[in-house]
Amino acid sequence: MKRPLYKHLAVACLLLLHLSDSLAAGGDKPSAVTVVEVVAKSLQEEIPLAGSAEALRESALSSRVAGVVKEVHVSEGDRVEAGQLILSLDPAIAELEVA
Repeated sequence: MKRPLYKHLAVACLLLLHLSDSLAAGGDKPSAVTVVEVVAKSLQEEIPLAGSAEALRESALSSRVAGVVKEVHVSEGDRVEAGQLILSLDPAIAELEVA
C-alpha cells in the first residue's frame, strides 16, 4: 500500500520541479511558432530494388493421357483444391485413338 503512495509523490515532485524550471526560464513569454499551410497532394514514391521471388510450394501437373490443351480453367497464382478441374484436353485425339 505504501509503494503506490511513494510513486505518486515522486511523480508529483518531478512535475513541480519541471514546472518551476519552466517558470524560472521565462515561462511568461510566448514561444515562437512556425505556421505552414497544409496542402493535399498525391504522393508517389518509388524505391527501385533488385531481388528474386521463390514459391513457398510447387506442384507437378500431369494427366493420365496425352493430348492438346483445349481450355485452361484457372489463372497463374490461383489457389486450387484437390480434385478441382484445372484444364480440359481436346477430345478429338482421344476419339481418334479409340476408333
